[in-house]
Amino acid sequence: MTKFAVVLFPDEEDCIDVISSSWVLPSMTPDQKGGEKICRYPPHSIRGAKLAKLVISHVQPSSTWLVCSCRVLCEFAINQAKSPQHFESEGGGGFVLETNQLTPEPPMPSGELPSAETIITLLKEYQAKNELFAGFQEAVIDRLIHISHKLKSLNLGPSSTPNFSLEGAPPLPLTCKEDLHALNISLLLGKNQESMVTFLSLHGGDSVSSVTASVMKEIFTNQFAITVSYTGKGGKAVCGIKGSLLHKIAIIRGVRSNRGYENSTEFEIKEAIKNWLRNAGDRCGGREARRHHNV
Repeated sequence: MTKFAVVLFPDEEDCIDVISSSWVLPSMTPDQKGGEKICRYPPHSIRGAKLAKLVISHVQPSSTWLVCSCRVLCEFAINQAKSPQHFESEGGGGFVLETNQLTPEPPMPSGELPSAETIITLLKEYQAKNELFAGFQEAVIDRLIHISHKLKSLNLGPSSTPNFSLEGAPPLPLTCKEDLHALNISLLLGKNQESMVTFLSLHGGDSVSSVTASVMKEIFTNQFAITVSYTGKGGKAVCGIKGSLLHKIAIIRGVRSNRGYENSTEFEIKEAIKNWLRNAGDRCGGREARRHHNV
């Protein structure tokens, strides 16, 4: 039986969501750090009831879906009393949450079950009936977030980030296309390149993805990142960074200069850059706002 997964997105302010476990891709390497995995997530145009239907139906992800880093906090299974196409119908369907942590209880008659328009609503209704599971899940999530922050602090070390500026460059993080151009010009100076790499080497993280995300946050405001793509192509893109000095010198060398990531491949860093830029619209409340839109 395909399960559902409660996942945390470390690159999106530790946002927590519920997805089909089939959306979580197998780990590429056995020693992947921090338990971080890669998952597929529907594009920005699919949210609300449409997104819920994909989740509850365990629709297999396509190549057009977003690629995101995530941590699986827990998994559970739901028995459907009706087929997925009745998910949004009047009267709702019957669902029974199955988990080893819970004492089995007889299912309620389908006519007495509350309707649910989204999987999030479904989970909230079930958690209201079963305070034991809700408290357990909340405690696990809080503990994992606490451990994540501790790991980041250990990787950063005792030194604080120094005041930073480059000769002839705009202040960081960048806010517009003109600032990006000026920063690339300033990186023609060798001393600016070395200063930038040194500055970006102090961030740390528990995976290539999280280190790259920390580096990118120093360089771009999220509002500007929404208009930037790796190649400069795309519906909302006004500029790109592929092949620039910022890309080749600052970001790639900066990530590799972080302790433990000296051997990170250019492909790994490139994919992390692309994912961070692609998911800019989901950060700072964007994902939550779209989830509740038209629900």
